[in-house]
Amino acid sequence: MKNLPGTSTRKKTDRFPSTIALSSPFKDATAAFNLLNRDFPPYHNHMHWELLVMIQGSLIHTVNNMDFIYESGDACLIRPNDKHCLNYIDNVKSPCQYVNFTFRNDFAESFFSIHDSYNNLLNSDEILHFALDDADIVTITDRCLFTHNLPQENYEANTKLIICQILLKFFERRLLANPDYPLWFNNFLTYISTPSNFGKSAEELALSTPYSYTWLTRYFKKYTGITLIDYINDKKMIYAKRLLQTTTLTTLQISEKIGYSSLSSFNHLFKKTYNTTPSEYRKQHSRENN
Repeated sequence: MKNLPGTSTRKKTDRFPSTIALSSPFKDATAAFNLLNRDFPPYHNHMHWELLVMIQGSLIHTVNNMDFIYESGDACLIRPNDKHCLNYIDNVKSPCQYVNFTFRNDFAESFFSIHDSYNNLLNSDEILHFALDDADIVTITDRCLFTHNLPQENYEANTKLIICQILLKFFERRLLANPDYPLWFNNFLTYISTPSNFGKSAEELALSTPYSYTWLTRYFKKYTGITLIDYINDKKMIYAKRLLQTTTLTTLQISEKIGYSSLSSFNHLFKKTYNTTPSEYRKQHSRENN
């Protein structure tokens, strides 16, 4: 998610063809979803809660008069007292896909009371956005396609389950937030730790904050004790290690996926971090699993 100039804060999944659009088949459902790719309602609020998840493409999401660029994986929990709308960037129509889940206050209150204060969330001035990774997006889209054709009772139950699973990600990020850091900095840490952003340069990542790259690097070292580049590289290496363990992607594909144009640079940093090359690490992991 990326802030537009004058406001406060970011991927690409081709899971859905841009022609797909599914509306909720049950207008009286206590929890429902719409999978959309078309023009959008005007700036509005509503009596229920909404959970918006971008699937593919880019749109401007305006929430309480603040504009954000939303891309694949960006999500927002929208309260009944929030006003919001979606629009094309620079009014240029482009392929996009998003899903919005709607659910009633009673369901929200019962779920939120387990993880947080319902009133705290309802009355906070914070924009409740967060990030999901590519695997989350694939899971959400698959489950939506499956759920759409179910009878109403099963449709509602499955929709609530999908909502709960997404919101667990939201609360997990809130719990991991450091209370000693400003809100914008906690949001930034989440942003740069999201795998779909690993292909962006540090300068591009800095655009998601209210500060210039130079000032951001100073704040980052002050808050964390390490440099921004070292932090980003550490997150990339952890993710690379996971991809080597769990996928058949080549080392070149992994290198490109996390933003290294040079395979030798990736190999060098991986060996410096783990005292072994990516290929050796994968072989060792394969032997351990056999």
